[in-house]
Amino acid sequence: MLDPKDFLLLVMGKAMRRMREILHPALYEQMAREIGDSIGQELLTHKALGPPPDIRPLPRPLTQEEASPFLKWLRSAVGWVNDISMNESTSTVTVSIPRCPFGSLAIENPSLCYVEASMIGSTLGERFGYAKVSITPGHGSPPLNCRFTIHLKQTPENLLVEGLCFPLERAKPHKFCDQDAERLLSLLSLREQQILKLVGEGLSDKEIAGILHLSVRTVEGYMAKIRGKTRLNSRSALIRFALQANGKWLEDKDAETRTP
Repeated sequence: MLDPKDFLLLVMGKAMRRMREILHPALYEQMAREIGDSIGQELLTHKALGPPPDIRPLPRPLTQEEASPFLKWLRSAVGWVNDISMNESTSTVTVSIPRCPFGSLAIENPSLCYVEASMIGSTLGERFGYAKVSITPGHGSPPLNCRFTIHLKQTPENLLVEGLCFPLERAKPHKFCDQDAERLLSLLSLREQQILKLVGEGLSDKEIAGILHLSVRTVEGYMAKIRGKTRLNSRSALIRFALQANGKWLEDKDAETRTP
């Protein structure tokens, strides 16, 4: 007989597997991020948890003393988190997760990591003004000793780090008119257009690097340039733009942009 937790995980596994079959990979990943973000926002207003300590974004790096009350609240709010520590010199927070709350589901549904990361990143981004979360998954089934590294300040170095940025854009997604999209595409080099097209296909920086025979760091550098030129800072915004632009312009350039 299944206990309630096992039944819930079984239902969730079936639902996630089905959604993965019918959704574009980019939309599936975006859905996981938005679910986590929504849960994070609910945590901040959950009456049973009590109000979190209020922290104002500062024009300088936060100290451990300033961040500690909120991190302590977050650790108690997320019971499966083992430890949350802060490195003042780099303005980063490390979250240690000894055992994945999704169990073995996370092995076949790696996008579930985005739910966890987005939930924590959403709360930190809302309170500190900025948070970028990079994921280091653990090994085993269920995964053990996963870790999130959260950057609380935007720097040239962490712009090159693959991760999720918060607060998320919660406004209605912007629809580019043809002239807007054409203007933004004209700002990109052929290589940058090629990479943007692959982003729209739902590929990660690592997968793009493998297809184009480039290093991951080189692709990350191109991604930073694309964000700078388009002013689209989140990957979900870039994906929306790429999906809209692919059909009209990028396909016409596919032959020439496939050349390294």
